[in-house]
Amino acid sequence: MSQVPSAQRTNVAARQSYTVKVGNLHTDEAMIVRLWHDGGLGPSHDAGHAAARYRWFYQRNPQGLARVNLLWSDAEAEPVGSLALGARHLMVDGQLVAGGVLVDFVVVPKHRSALPALTLQRRSREQALHFMSLIYGLPDTKAVAVCKRLPTNVELPLQRWVRVLRSRAYLDRMLPPVLAAGLAAFTDGLDGVGMRLQLLLSRISGEWVDAFDESFDDLWARLPKRKACIGIRDRAFLQWRFFDKPSSKPLIFAVRDRRSSELRMYFVCELHDNFLAVKDCLNAGTERELKHGLLMLAAAARKRGASAISIEVTGGEAIRRALRRAQYVRRSERPFFAVFNESTAAKAAGCEWFITQADEDV
Repeated sequence: MSQVPSAQRTNVAARQSYTVKVGNLHTDEAMIVRLWHDGGLGPSHDAGHAAARYRWFYQRNPQGLARVNLLWSDAEAEPVGSLALGARHLMVDGQLVAGGVLVDFVVVPKHRSALPALTLQRRSREQALHFMSLIYGLPDTKAVAVCKRLPTNVELPLQRWVRVLRSRAYLDRMLPPVLAAGLAAFTDGLDGVGMRLQLLLSRISGEWVDAFDESFDDLWARLPKRKACIGIRDRAFLQWRFFDKPSSKPLIFAVRDRRSSELRMYFVCELHDNFLAVKDCLNAGTERELKHGLLMLAAAARKRGASAISIEVTGGEAIRRALRRAQYVRRSERPFFAVFNESTAAKAAGCEWFITQADEDV
């Protein structure tokens, strides 16, 4: 993709005026996918995957159709940018609200300057809050500067936690191979013994399962929702989000009570290159049970050949304590923001947010 000098882009934007209009999900599909390609959003060579993702996320979401906002310049025959709003139902202090997640923010290189980008973000948010209670986003690195120039009600970090399961690759960076191999065998063995000892008297057990059954609906129904902001995680949403998504290969780890078989928590994961990434999780048990569940997941991931495990989550202090006590280390974070309409702002005051990668589209 050819690069347009920054000064030239600024001059182009200064000479033009911009408007934002709502696109048609059906008739504008090819144009929107082409905008993704021209703006460098996603793999430029895989048009088939882009079209499949468009239909999955924009048209087949059980919580509603997406809304696509197109940025038009008075000097162009086609739109020069787009920003979508995926339908998302959330519980805010125990009440169901209609919300949306901002995704696929793209402006073509010729118009990639502050004015068109801010116009697209600002107008899209203003329009959305006329018919939605709240909107939120997890901007990538390039979009953070634009998003920070607009008002928000909530700003939080989505924290990434990592637990090493096999230490050889890390020790190889610092030690000769013979020493690294010996120390890795000792360290990993000691870690395995420590996990087994901590789980010896646990009242829960974990296993990999093939599907989201009715127990996932039951877990969602039992989860306390007062003083919380959380996206709905019922069986229908989980099925769409993970099994219906193109090219997705989810692994589900279910943790149940040993006596009653009641589902206490789950972890939805993806395994890539010996690295297990937790895409979503939910816990209706105690903090101690969450710690045990995290250790069980680590042990199960090691058996599948994973060398490390990561989880991105924003939640309360109990979640962070459980992660630390299960030897997960915070490595990085990225910004999360939310904007409310007036009626929802009062409900959300004092609520604790729970966010994972299930709340975006990756």
